[in-house]
Amino acid sequence: MSENQVKDVPTREEYLTYMSETIELTKLRTELQELQTRIAVGRAEEMRALAFLAQIQGQQRPEPPEDDNIAENPNDHNKD
Repeated sequence: MSENQVKDVPTREEYLTYMSETIELTKLRTELQELQTRIAVGRAEEMRALAFLAQIQGQQRPEPPEDDNIAENPNDHNKD
C-alpha cells in the first residue's frame, strides 16, 4: 500500500468521533421532527377552535334590518 492510501483511513478515534457526531445529529433531527409535529398539531387545534368560535358567533349574530334608508357607509349619514 502506498502512503496516501494509509492516510485516507480514519483512525479509531476519528471514527468514534464521527459516529458520535452522527448519533447526536440524528437525535437532534428526531427532536426537531417531534417539535414540528407538536407545532402542527397545535396549529390544527387552533384552527379547529377558531372555526368553532366563528360558527358560534355566526349563530348569535342578529339578522341586519332590510331597510332601504340605511346608508351602506356608516359615515354617509354625517354628510348632511
